[in-house]
Amino acid sequence: MTHHTPPAMPDIPFPAAINPLTRHAQEHTLDWAYRFGLVRGGAAVRRVRRLRLGYLGGRTHPRATFEPLAVATDWLSWRFLLEEQVEELPPAVLAATGRDLPRQMAVALQPGEPFADTAVSRALANLLRRTARLTSSRWQERFAADLIDHLRRLRHDASHRGQRRVPDVESYVATRRHASGVFLALDIVEAAERVEVPTGLAASPEYQALRAATNDVVSWTSDIASSGRGRGSMDNLVVVLQHRQGCSTTAAIRHAAEMVHRRIEDFRAAERTLPAAGNRLVLGPAGGAGLRRLVGGCETWMRGHRDWLLESQRRLGCHR
Repeated sequence: MTHHTPPAMPDIPFPAAINPLTRHAQEHTLDWAYRFGLVRGGAAVRRVRRLRLGYLGGRTHPRATFEPLAVATDWLSWRFLLEEQVEELPPAVLAATGRDLPRQMAVALQPGEPFADTAVSRALANLLRRTARLTSSRWQERFAADLIDHLRRLRHDASHRGQRRVPDVESYVATRRHASGVFLALDIVEAAERVEVPTGLAASPEYQALRAATNDVVSWTSDIASSGRGRGSMDNLVVVLQHRQGCSTTAAIRHAAEMVHRRIEDFRAAERTLPAAGNRLVLGPAGGAGLRRLVGGCETWMRGHRDWLLESQRRLGCHR
């Protein structure tokens, strides 16, 4: 085994919390992934156990009851295991377009359709059915659009892996947002909290700015955490900064942490604009209360994800 010193993680100045059902969520999601055949081989089993995705779910959904928590955590497991199996999804899922995206996806995932019987497809069908019980048709349409966008980005990246040059920082940031899966995770916050963003607000520049800032903080924090593993992947902000600026890894990590802190300030600025946006859309007291819960969900994701990364570093003893 080799030893490396973990990089210093940026401070995320939001309250920490963990769901009291976290251990049950961890046991559940391991069993779920095994049952659907998503985990293949001894190395994959060890990797999934080390990830402890139930603890990521518990830290990012501290108020959820068990069923929404289990759904949220299973989405995390599916996403973490997806990259090596994205080619096994039905082509019709990625080709879905226009209106009624959930129905198009459901048809593509029916038994007998091409690639519908793969492990990743059967698990996706299960997740979509369970999530539909927690959400409205409007939410499902919005989520399906985000999911298809994400899957197309993963398929594109898989087909071009090893062929790309180091991107510029701006291009990397834009690509990272759609490849990270964080937008999907933020959608799932609505399902877990049983609160839905009104259609007008979901499309507003204020709410989109809040989501983008949250995505960047989570994605770049993950990049910092993985930057000391010596893999040299171009899919990492620290590596991109190091190459583009001609600096050391330590200097690139410091710059990435500064970028995270600036995006936290952008998040807070976007949060301050939301009440005016709510008033413009006449959300009312109930809508305003729901919006505050969703802002809290974004804060919890940023802090909970960072704490999970730190916990992972400590538990693994910085060995690999």
